[in-house]
Amino acid sequence: GGVVGDQGMGHSGFPEFPGGEQALVARPGFRDPDMNGNAGRLGGAQHRPERRPALDLGEGRLDEARSRVEALIRQQPGLADVRLLLGEIMLARGDAQSALAEYKRAAELANTAETHLRLGMLQHQLGQRDDAHRSYHAVLRLQANNAVAYNNLAALAVEQGRADAQALAWAQKAVELAPESYQAHDTLAQVYQALGQHERAIS
Repeated sequence: GGVVGDQGMGHSGFPEFPGGEQALVARPGFRDPDMNGNAGRLGGAQHRPERRPALDLGEGRLDEARSRVEALIRQQPGLADVRLLLGEIMLARGDAQSALAEYKRAAELANTAETHLRLGMLQHQLGQRDDAHRSYHAVLRLQANNAVAYNNLAALAVEQGRADAQALAWAQKAVELAPESYQAHDTLAQVYQALGQHERAIS
């Protein structure tokens, strides 16, 4: 499907976009996002961490990274952004349930579009579709023009066999907000297909 995730992580797991704002990082199994501008703005103005350890997860130093981040959490347990980073490390270690717990804690600590979107994408990947649905709606309450949340809500509807006028509106909104996104157009085509509008699906 056209579910948006976040492959292509930067060194710390949080790739930088123009302006210094941080993007979402992707869950394994999702395709590369190309909703460039919209995804890249998430979390930037709303929740900037005061400090983040400089970690390179690409070199396999996961135990070291985990130890350093857990030490930082002991010092500053209220930093949601560090909880997200620990979640990334747990995902890289193959421990999705621990990552999910860290993402949930991050969303409790910081009610931001970024925390809820990260949580929703992982819930989505784990098949927790009703929880993902709620998380994506939480994103939109905080950031009404979030193309990723609209796209993934529409994708969820298709996956659950619930494609309807609302799913179509979500998919169309994602395309409006991210017209260059392959995923958004792919999701819109899937919604049309599910609605029996086959000519529009291939147009």
